[in-house]
Amino acid sequence: MESPRIHPTLAGWIDTHVRARTLAGVRLKAPEGFVYASTEAFLLAHGESFTPGPLPRRYARVRGELGQCYGNAQRIWRASDGQLDYCEGYSLGSVIPMLHAWCVEPDGTVVDPTWAWGTDRFEIEPDAMFGVRFPHAVVRAVLRLDPGMAFSLLDAWTIGWPLYRFPFAVATEEEVEVLVARIKEHGLARMRRERANRRRNARRGRTARKGTP
Repeated sequence: MESPRIHPTLAGWIDTHVRARTLAGVRLKAPEGFVYASTEAFLLAHGESFTPGPLPRRYARVRGELGQCYGNAQRIWRASDGQLDYCEGYSLGSVIPMLHAWCVEPDGTVVDPTWAWGTDRFEIEPDAMFGVRFPHAVVRAVLRLDPGMAFSLLDAWTIGWPLYRFPFAVATEEEVEVLVARIKEHGLARMRRERANRRRNARRGRTARKGTP
């Protein structure tokens, strides 16, 4: 499962996750309705390596709270007016690789408002990053499915992992439009199911009250 594009430690970490799933008896084949079996499978198919570096001075005022990487990165991504790309994946720090979110400039410069390396606030200095750079339209489409809070696009379990349900083909604008349309349809289908479940539960509640002596 290793790839020459990935830092050896990150590659080993991902391989360990895959092996653990196998030992636990979890099938590596994607379940029905999914294209990708796991976060690791998605990253191996579409990820790229990024070189960590200090937070550029022009972004010094946007440092966010530790433990809030998704919200921090999404906030500066929105504020950049299209100048930054949003990324998620694994970041290798001083302890173990962690799922993480950051942004990148067009030239590939990492802009990470959470892990403020080289400061007295947080001494962690990532050795490597491996993740997916998401098209802006895809980020907007996924976040609109649950606009009440910041969340991980890769681990979006509250909205049914939409990115793992469709081929992540984003090489052209036409492919991005197709993926965005599929994500929106997934969101609409989810809303219809939730409404149907609420109506069903309401009917059951009325029936139960009628039968109460």
